[in-house]
Amino acid sequence: MAIAATSELLEDIRGAAGDKTFLQMMGIAKGKALCFVIDTTGSMRDDIEAVKAVTSSIINTKVGTEDEPPVYILVPFNDPDFGPLIRTTDPDVFKRAINALSANDGGDIPELSLSGLQVNFMITNILGFRRRKRSDDSQEQGQQNSRILTSDVQVYRDLAQASGGLAIQVTKSELPMATSIITESSSSSLVTLVQASRSSGMAENFTFTVDESVTNLTVYITARSVSFILISPSGVSQENTNTTGSLITASQSVGNFWTLQLKTQVGLWEIKMVSTNPYILKVVGESPIDFLFEFLEVSQGPLGGFDVVNNRPRSGVNGSLIVTVTGSDSATVTEVILVASSGSRKVNGSVEAQGGGDFLARFDRIPEEEFVVLVKGQNSNGSSRASSVIFQRQSSTNIRASAVTVASPDSNSVLVPGTTLSVPFSVTTSGVGGTFIIQATNDQGFNSTFPSNLILANGGSANGTVNLTAPSNTLSGTVVTLTVEAVAPGGTDANYVVLRFTVTDGAEGTGVNRVSLRQGNGTLNTSLAADNKTITLVSYRASCCSPDVVLLVVDGVGQSPIDFLFYLWRQRKARSQDVTHVPELLSLQSNCSNNCILSMWELSVCVTDGAEGTGVDHVSLREGNGTLNTSRAGGNKNIMLVSYSLSCCSPNMKMLVLDRVGNVGTGFYSSSVSTN
Repeated sequence: MAIAATSELLEDIRGAAGDKTFLQMMGIAKGKALCFVIDTTGSMRDDIEAVKAVTSSIINTKVGTEDEPPVYILVPFNDPDFGPLIRTTDPDVFKRAINALSANDGGDIPELSLSGLQVNFMITNILGFRRRKRSDDSQEQGQQNSRILTSDVQVYRDLAQASGGLAIQVTKSELPMATSIITESSSSSLVTLVQASRSSGMAENFTFTVDESVTNLTVYITARSVSFILISPSGVSQENTNTTGSLITASQSVGNFWTLQLKTQVGLWEIKMVSTNPYILKVVGESPIDFLFEFLEVSQGPLGGFDVVNNRPRSGVNGSLIVTVTGSDSATVTEVILVASSGSRKVNGSVEAQGGGDFLARFDRIPEEEFVVLVKGQNSNGSSRASSVIFQRQSSTNIRASAVTVASPDSNSVLVPGTTLSVPFSVTTSGVGGTFIIQATNDQGFNSTFPSNLILANGGSANGTVNLTAPSNTLSGTVVTLTVEAVAPGGTDANYVVLRFTVTDGAEGTGVNRVSLRQGNGTLNTSLAADNKTITLVSYRASCCSPDVVLLVVDGVGQSPIDFLFYLWRQRKARSQDVTHVPELLSLQSNCSNNCILSMWELSVCVTDGAEGTGVDHVSLREGNGTLNTSRAGGNKNIMLVSYSLSCCSPNMKMLVLDRVGNVGTGFYSSSVSTN
């Protein structure tokens, strides 16, 4: 009951605030953050203006679309430093920061290009612009889905391969065209069907399955001198020398980058690659169906079960991962395979359905080499329900397991400003021992001490401690992320652990000084709880015409806010008058056939807030991507007419109705049935 009530409240908040505001409040980002790492040394003096124009074009194409980045990040790098990092949600502020860059200095010591990337190792879209050769001895974390534009070769090729991106070599004049192609390929609904990298040229065949939910089927190839033959599910073939055949509808090439737009055809495709040079092949499409995955380890807690592995999984031993299918309620997973990124080796897992779209895959061995996760399954959601449709998806990033494990005990410890917190950790190896380099960093720049290295025996372990100190003026509520990394001798292997701590006054705080209203016009009363200076009791009373209240809390030394509290009371009407937002179906027309692409369905609905209601404020789509039109019925604020049309490939829609005081209603429709 509590879960249902909480879910209903959150749905109401989401409906009243809108998806974008709600996701921000919940700390969830739709789309991918966009980051630029830009060389500002003197060698870029002739190129910096072109970079500014290109970056501005990329930003402008995303603003106002469903692919608009939730955050923009800029990291310039120079000799000998990099940064400062600029982070903003405002695209205009971001463009001004880029336009303020100038190229100067350089020529003395190597610029730290990879350090700029390391600052953003969790960012999903990184474009790096640089001209000179890379000389950076920093360790790159390899977690981002990066697309790099550069004149350098191997180091960025390795980086792109590890992170699921593409290393594109272009000249200055080719930069705008290459960037335009990349911008077109950064849709938030993009899924990977297959991706492979080969460091030495060889002939090899690749297959991928296209299901009916996939649109904009595209092939990317980065290579110098490569030939291929495409074979469609119907058996039609086309060579790369013929770009006007029946399978390739459009093609573009720039530098070492080749993009092919294919005719979308459901079934098993094959591409035969022949090359004497290294290459990367990537096949993508747009589809709502994708998957998430997390590696698991057996829990050591009293309840047993599994814990999520938050760093690299252990290599050479058995392991498990949980796969969650997104974008379909009827999809089932039949195969989960760990496929070597640079070869044909693979490890098949046994799959068990867990319910709720989750599937547990168990493996006899986790590979030592880099690999990707390949998922195959069946989906019966569509206009053709006579038989299930096979789908295939692949993880966009590569995974590298490790023989090194870094762990820290579960802890609810908090940081008190001005006081040192000791964080114990352990390093274990199942491989060769020796001197392991230790590095501890935190995102707040707090002072810390830790051992520079630990000595491990073969198959052994060792313990260490990080002493972390928050400055005395740190705001209560500040969250600090601590990363402890261990690197094996020779840099052949590495692993890490990520810990998060909250800075708080706790029982030793300075006390609550005052509580005031940030939003709301009711009556606010406060009192100390049994003379305890750290606990304040608050009561609030207001008219139902003012359903929201926001409290601001300040402590005894002026730190504000200690906690930013948001309360929402949702007005409910009596059942006898509960006619709010009742959608009345006026018509539903559907001519859906087995070929959903060629058929449409449409409906008309009348939404009313009742004779005594406050009026329908707006109607929006919660599910579906068709065309929604609304109009007032003869200017009546309480009645809104709604029409909707969409391809039969998307048979469901859900509308959300909001009145003028924030009450929320929904209506669900499909090409055959409807419920309110």
